Amino acid sequence: MPRDQRGDDHATGDGSARGNGGQPQNEQSAQQPAQQNQQRQSQHAQAQGGRRQGSGLRNYLATTAVRFGLAMIGVVLLLFSLGQAFGADLLGAFADALSTQTGQWLVVALFALFLIGAAERGLSYS
Repeated sequence: MPRDQRGDDHATGDGSARGNGGQPQNEQSAQQPAQQNQQRQSQHAQAQGGRRQGSGLRNYLATTAVRFGLAMIGVVLLLFSLGQAFGADLLGAFADALSTQTGQWLVVALFALFLIGAAERGLSYS
């Protein structure tokens, strides 16, 4: 009995089984892992995007902290060098001023201004 009359529509004369639009089954099975791999890659890219965003925030905060630390060191060196140049103890006077309650609140206010500036700078990059 010929193959066409047996109702074996999926078998071809070359012995390869065909289904779903005439594609060989082995090609279809090869496409499924490729599609799954693409889905995994897109999920991985989305996860990496979240990590990059968090990493960007960490880098920004670290950079801001380093700049703030360098600015503080710069102020101390400036006061020390001006004090040495003019024969006055500017650094000691500054330390005495910071030891008062008003001086401490001024440091808190300066820190608040620093945070506001960092937030504005961070928002401009978003």
